[in-house]
Amino acid sequence: MKKRFALMMAAVMVLSLTACGSKPSGGGTGDAADAEVSGEEDTGGSQETRSIRVGTLPFAGSVPVAYALEQGYFTDAGLDVEQYEFATGAPMNEAFAAGQLDVAVIGLAGVISMSTGNAVCIYETNVASGGNGIFVREDSPLASEEITADALKGMNFIGQLATSSQLMVIRFLEKYGLSQDDVNFINMDSGADYQAFKSGEGDAVALMTPYAWNAEDEGYVCIYDFAEESDYVVPDTMLATVSCMEKDRDTVKGFLEVYLKALDSYRIEREDKAGVGYVDFIFYPFIKSDDAIIIELKVNHTPEEAIQQIRDRQYALRFEGKFGEHPEYTGRVLAVGIAYSKKDEQNRHACKVEVLRGRLG
Repeated sequence: MKKRFALMMAAVMVLSLTACGSKPSGGGTGDAADAEVSGEEDTGGSQETRSIRVGTLPFAGSVPVAYALEQGYFTDAGLDVEQYEFATGAPMNEAFAAGQLDVAVIGLAGVISMSTGNAVCIYETNVASGGNGIFVREDSPLASEEITADALKGMNFIGQLATSSQLMVIRFLEKYGLSQDDVNFINMDSGADYQAFKSGEGDAVALMTPYAWNAEDEGYVCIYDFAEESDYVVPDTMLATVSCMEKDRDTVKGFLEVYLKALDSYRIEREDKAGVGYVDFIFYPFIKSDDAIIIELKVNHTPEEAIQQIRDRQYALRFEGKFGEHPEYTGRVLAVGIAYSKKDEQNRHACKVEVLRGRLG
C-alpha cells in the first residue's frame, strides 16, 4: 500500500516542496480572482512582465507548474503566474466560465469547458486513468460473489458528475449490459464522496486518486480498476480560454514553453539503491548543478522520522563522487520527508525539507 501512496506523493512532490519551503519565485497561489491578462512593466523596467492565471489539480500533470515556479523559470521568461489550486476539475470549469482562469491543467472534466466553447486544448500532459476505481465494503455481495446485471440494478453509486468518476461508473455498467439509468447515481464532490461512503451512504463509490489509494489502505474492496479493466484512455490536458488565445496567444505559448522545460528537468528513479538500502524516490537533475532530491515517504510516522532515515542510511551518498573525485552533481542535495496518518479522516499530508549538502563551488 505504501507504494501506491508513494506514487501519488512523488507526483505532487514539488507541490509539497513549495508548501513546506520558501515562497516560490515567479508567481504565487491563491483563490481565483478577476485579474486580467495584460502586460505590465516590472519594477526594474528591464522587461515586460505578462500575467497569466493558471489552475492546477493535485496530480502529476501539475508538477511542472509548481517546479517552474520554485525554480523561477516563469520569472526568467517574463511571466507572472498566478496559480490557483482546485480539488477537482468541476469547479475549474466554473472558473473558466466565469472568466477567472486563462490556462488550466485538468482531467476529463475539461471536456465540459471545451464543449461549451470556453476553452481549447493546447497540450496533452499524461494519461490519468491509473489508480482510479470503484469500491464496495467488505460485506457487500459484490465483494464476494460473482457480479451480475441483476445484482447491480437499483444500487446506489456515489461519484461526481462530469468527471472520471462518472465515466468509471458508465464503463463498469456497460460490462454487464447496463447504463447509468439502471442504477442510482448520487452526485458528490471528490473527497466528500469518500467520506459519505465511509459514513455508510451508498452501495459503491467511484473514487479518483488519492482517495482510491486511501480506500484500498483502509480495507475497502476494489471491484473495478479503471486502468486495468477499461480500454478507455483518459488524458490529462492543458486548456486555455478562447479569449486568451485570441487576445494574448504569445503569453499562452510562453507558459507552455516553460512548462515543457520544467517537464524535462529530472530523471526520476523509484526504489533506487543508495547508501545502506533503497530510497523511495530520487530525482536526478539533468542539469548537474540543479538541486538533487531524495524523497522518503512514511505512513503513520512523521516527516522528521522520514528525513532521519535518509540521514541514517546515507542515501545522499548517491550524489557523492568516488573517493578522491569531485562529485558529478554539484547542486544542493535536498531531503524531503512526507508522511500521513491513516487515522486522519481529512487525509492531510505533512512534509519537511532539509538541505543535506549545500551547493558545491
